[in-house]
Amino acid sequence: MKSRIFMYLFIFTALIALYQFKSTANYVSNTQKALQKYQDREADLEKLEQDYKQLQQKHQRTLDSLSQSNRSEKF
Repeated sequence: MKSRIFMYLFIFTALIALYQFKSTANYVSNTQKALQKYQDREADLEKLEQDYKQLQQKHQRTLDSLSQSNRSEKF
């Protein structure tokens, strides 16, 4: 009788350990996916910032060009 109780206790403990192992593996997997998603978004943000700076520079050059043409027309 005692050996059967210990056997059931061992099986129950093994199942709990397996469940915790799977839960931890799932947590790690989800964390890695979230980190990858964050890094992808960070890369996209850096690219958007570069594009924005280029557009600002282009806009400034256009304004300077218009300003120059307006000055030359006045003279």
